[in-house]
Amino acid sequence: MAPVLGPEVKDLCLRCGACCTTGEDNHDCPFLVRIEDGKTFCAIYPIRLGVEISKGFHCGLRKDTKYDFENCPYNSSKPMLNKEL
Repeated sequence: MAPVLGPEVKDLCLRCGACCTTGEDNHDCPFLVRIEDGKTFCAIYPIRLGVEISKGFHCGLRKDTKYDFENCPYNSSKPMLNKEL
């Protein structure tokens, strides 16, 4: 399956997958696909918004996440998510 990326992702996203988690538990979203070069893509990208990816947690826009992620170009002075959780 080929990655499907919107124009806003193609511009800045490093495709690391750090923000594609199931919420506070920090597990990968079930729709996150990891590829051989270490990058990721969303298997349902065109229809992802609002999809429940874990109990009570829905996919949303990166700008609406509660955290910043290491080396992410979308960071905006939010608390950094500790990947060691």
